[in-house]
Amino acid sequence: MSFKPRVFIYGSCVTRDILRLHGDSFQLADYFARSSIPSVVSKPVKVNEEEINLDSQFQRRMIIYDYRKTLFNRLAQRDFDFLLIDFIDERFDLIQFWDKSLVTKSSELIFSGLLSPNLFRKWRYKEISRLNMHFDKWAKACEIFVERVKEIVPEENVLIVGGFWARNYLAKSGNMVAFEEREEIDSHNALLMKYYQYINKAFGGDQLLVSDEHPFADEMHVWGLSPFHYTLTWYDEMKDMLLKRMNNYLAIAPEEKWNADVRMVYVNSAEMEQLAVDTYQFSISAESKISLEYAWYVMKGNEIISKVPYAEASVFELQLEDPGIYQVLYFVRNEFGEVEKGSFERFAHQAEINVQELRVERMGERNYHFSVDAECNLPLLYAWYVMKDNVPIEKNWYSKSPIFKYEFPETGSFQIEYFIRNEFGDTISGRFETINI
Repeated sequence: MSFKPRVFIYGSCVTRDILRLHGDSFQLADYFARSSIPSVVSKPVKVNEEEINLDSQFQRRMIIYDYRKTLFNRLAQRDFDFLLIDFIDERFDLIQFWDKSLVTKSSELIFSGLLSPNLFRKWRYKEISRLNMHFDKWAKACEIFVERVKEIVPEENVLIVGGFWARNYLAKSGNMVAFEEREEIDSHNALLMKYYQYINKAFGGDQLLVSDEHPFADEMHVWGLSPFHYTLTWYDEMKDMLLKRMNNYLAIAPEEKWNADVRMVYVNSAEMEQLAVDTYQFSISAESKISLEYAWYVMKGNEIISKVPYAEASVFELQLEDPGIYQVLYFVRNEFGEVEKGSFERFAHQAEINVQELRVERMGERNYHFSVDAECNLPLLYAWYVMKDNVPIEKNWYSKSPIFKYEFPETGSFQIEYFIRNEFGDTISGRFETINI
């Protein structure tokens, strides 16, 4: 195969390891793990990244993604051919906060420190056991998940990797050994089967790929012994099943498969222009051997606020009333269903920073308060430099306070320089009049 399909994984190491072992057959577009279905469709939960006590950047990202519910935005932004789903991470219990929002109680979350007693009192949460969770609640969340995925990914481009817990493992000695936790394994597998059957039906009934043989775990697995760290045979078989399904879907003729030029969509340029104070125009120049349609998503911050369905127009005009940080995503689709997508640069609407007044208040012989009265439709941050004879001697980094309190350590001529930055990153600066001490 000369062209490697690009895949987005929403799942676990079960699917990720297929690509790790067979990187010559696939390209990884993105990997979204440690986030269960009920959590993904729940409302976002605020998280302070500085409170995450983990060294691994991957583990930190997974917690942040789960809290902020970024899966659907990432699906809309990434360029891929197939979405691969597995439910091994549906083994985790859930955390429900006082406002009914949910996060996944992954092992990473447990070790992150976010569930410490102090934060417990702050957030007021309770645990929901996975095995005791009513299936109807999970099914309702799954329906929302499927509906939102279908808005972004054609169901023909969704494949479900049927990963289950192994009941036996291949020991270092070469012998096959049974796991002791047979009852727990069987309970999880029975639940997984219900999950897989339900989502497979919701996607049309032909997306689920399951090995003919029960998987065996491997004590020599690179990630260690676990019921879902399999022997190489399972990964090889699943790789072949995935490629067969992908080729069957995308093949025009057996000898052409992925190389069929007629399928390709080429985006030559994407241009943005501000037509008026509140009006922006977005245009796409694209080509394909068959006719094209265009769709558009409008994002404010990290949320999709509007969707324009596929139509023939390659130009999109956007009128905005509310100030904020926006981004437009585009999707270009030909009649064969091949989609090319991308995004325009983020832009700030009505986000100018205007300084109204500078105030200096002397509180003591060398003690002064400096304040800036500034206006902006976006949140502002303030930083301060203390200069002596135009040379910086002290710097105070950005904070929310527009007031800077300072006691000059010695005599001399001093200047206070302020920096004001909005949420988008636009910055202005200026100086107060010289203070002679």
